[in-house]
Amino acid sequence: MKLQQLFFVLSMLLIIGCGKREHQMLPKDTQVALGRLIDSGDPSYDGCGWLIDIEGNVFSVDHLEEEFKQNGLQVKVYYQNTKYHYLCGRGAKPYSVIKIVKVEKR
Repeated sequence: MKLQQLFFVLSMLLIIGCGKREHQMLPKDTQVALGRLIDSGDPSYDGCGWLIDIEGNVFSVDHLEEEFKQNGLQVKVYYQNTKYHYLCGRGAKPYSVIKIVKVEKR
């Protein structure tokens, strides 16, 4: 009986110990924020493509999967800042570019 209990306890510890938490799998400089996606128009026609508004700051995104390309979509975004700026539109407004690590619908 004691052997079964020991086996059960060791099995549970192994299962719990092997489970990775979400924040452990993300790069260490990843930030998390709530935002709203903006379709600012096709860049080939003076638009800026897909942008994201995070707490009143608008950023250009390096990549956005098709399933999230919905204007006004509220999302939780995991991202990293980059040193790049994206100039677009008629006034060539510069937007800081962020690297999207993960996106979730809210």
